[in-house]
Amino acid sequence: MSSDLILWLLTTIGLSVGLFYFHQRKSERGSNLDVEFSNITMFFDPWKGEGDIFVGGILILLSFSKFLLELAQAIRMIFIGM
Repeated sequence: MSSDLILWLLTTIGLSVGLFYFHQRKSERGSNLDVEFSNITMFFDPWKGEGDIFVGGILILLSFSKFLLELAQAIRMIFIGM
């Protein structure tokens, strides 16, 4: 039980740090504003638009919710027992 809790916490932190560095590196290259993209491309495409934040945010929310679920189960096991 404890190992799952640590795994999901480390996954959440790792995804957050990875998303930050990926987005920073992408921002340093600059963006090509001459090319017109549709709104859907700008939102979902991780290379041309802001899709890295969307996809990364979904993965961070998923891993953080798994972490909270494992934490709630661990706390429940402390108070209720087996």
